[in-house]
Amino acid sequence: MPFVQNIVAGLGLGYLVACIALFLMQDSILFLPNEDKTPVEVSYQEYKLPLAKSGRIASRGYLVNAEAEGPVIVFFTGGFKEARNYIKLFNRLGYPAVIGNYRGFGKSDGHPSGRTLVRDAKLLIEWVRGEFPSRQVILMGYSMGSGVAILASDSDVDGLILVSPYRSLVHIGNQTPARFFPLRLIMRTKLDVRSQLDSLPERVLVLYSTSDTIIPPEETRHVLERIPHARVIEETRAHEQLLAYRETSEKISNWINSHFQVDVNDKN
Repeated sequence: MPFVQNIVAGLGLGYLVACIALFLMQDSILFLPNEDKTPVEVSYQEYKLPLAKSGRIASRGYLVNAEAEGPVIVFFTGGFKEARNYIKLFNRLGYPAVIGNYRGFGKSDGHPSGRTLVRDAKLLIEWVRGEFPSRQVILMGYSMGSGVAILASDSDVDGLILVSPYRSLVHIGNQTPARFFPLRLIMRTKLDVRSQLDSLPERVLVLYSTSDTIIPPEETRHVLERIPHARVIEETRAHEQLLAYRETSEKISNWINSHFQVDVNDKN
């Protein structure tokens, strides 16, 4: 009997240690900060946005097509690539685009953290409105960034483009081997969007893949049940290829063209 008790106690201790390790390491699992220095053969500008009153921490991202007309797209990336990887995509779209970097990504200061994601996103949106005061604003989020876009959205946002949206990171984790851990208690970065889904803008585009192995398609379908007015583009490509092809950018551009035809100077 003592032998069995020792086995059970050892397993329990091991489980507790694993829970603590997951809690402490979760930011390094969710985020992979990097800086891509690959030359980009299109025109773009860099911006700097202070994130703290001290001015010691700033986000640095990219402006593409800054002089073009039309709505401004504010883009939030996933957790594994810096914003520079998407410059060509937005150059093809032809609309002004602000491609933000999370803390620690690209040339941005600090370290990525779920605690600062949405707060920094709202600061970026406020800055964009100051830089483009007469323009309609579309928030676009890819993968983890779709949750950031939803949670940072407000009543003045004119549209949303969501690529592989989900209910929360906890729901995603519960469809992986991590489901054996109490993720709702462990995870600091939940990005739970469910409370926001009933207050999204009228104009929403959702792009997802039926073969996605990172954000299961069932997750996106749960989100779509709450936003039946969304225009849906269903693909079969892998998660990391969803925005890689010209035909996808053409579909996004066509949606913008058909839903944002008001002259930029006519916005109230």
